[in-house]
Amino acid sequence: MSMRWRITLFFIVLIASVPCFASETNKGYEIMKAQKEQNIGFHDEKSVGRIELVSRNLSKVTRSFHLSVLEGSEKAPEKSLYKITSPQDLKGVGLLFHVNKEKGNDQWLYLPATNKTKRIAGSLKSGRFVGSEFTYEDLSTQNLEDYDYIWMREEACGETLCDVITIVPHKGKSQYAKTVVWVSQKNQQTKKIDFYNAAGEIFKTAKIYGYKLYLNKYWRPWRIIMRNLKLKKESRLVIDQIELNTGLKDSDFTKAVLER
Repeated sequence: MSMRWRITLFFIVLIASVPCFASETNKGYEIMKAQKEQNIGFHDEKSVGRIELVSRNLSKVTRSFHLSVLEGSEKAPEKSLYKITSPQDLKGVGLLFHVNKEKGNDQWLYLPATNKTKRIAGSLKSGRFVGSEFTYEDLSTQNLEDYDYIWMREEACGETLCDVITIVPHKGKSQYAKTVVWVSQKNQQTKKIDFYNAAGEIFKTAKIYGYKLYLNKYWRPWRIIMRNLKLKKESRLVIDQIELNTGLKDSDFTKAVLER
């Protein structure tokens, strides 16, 4: 995820490995740089999934979606498009991202009820996507250079060890004061992310499960649980189908396609 923080496949999926030459002072950055480089070459991907919204009283509603992603390059932005397919009252709601390394990300939201597309400004990126605990920022790709990375420690996580890394955004680049991620040393995939607010409190946490390998190189998770500790709500992102290198092109990621 450019740094692939999209929650869905990634969305938050930090694909990382630890180079043997990384020193203690730059180890966190080297892990994230390797994460970025490890995911190069997939060209594009399509997925079908759903977001399950679980309330404080454990009632549940489901939003189904299609996601398309086009890999970026030094000259072209990475692009992604979410389209809600159900329930009927939300069908057609769409979210389009263009990740621009130099000038920041462009994001647009389409609401079929009003037949209008609006640009998502920085102040709106903390908004919740279709009522879930995933924000617009969570679903977008973030630039590696917009953050500082601090390797903290290694610790047991399940049946393996994880590297624990603190990620601190540069001013104005994120709604979060920092995030802390746990990267498995067994398969180099992220297992958990804690999100901190300006008061230094953990208010959200994400756990990522069910990684599968595609094209003998690219890891993708099939289940992500985002829990809001303050509101006592959670959103479960479940992937039902993934395809890589399907032949998508730039023309599949325009505002005209968003509005269809």
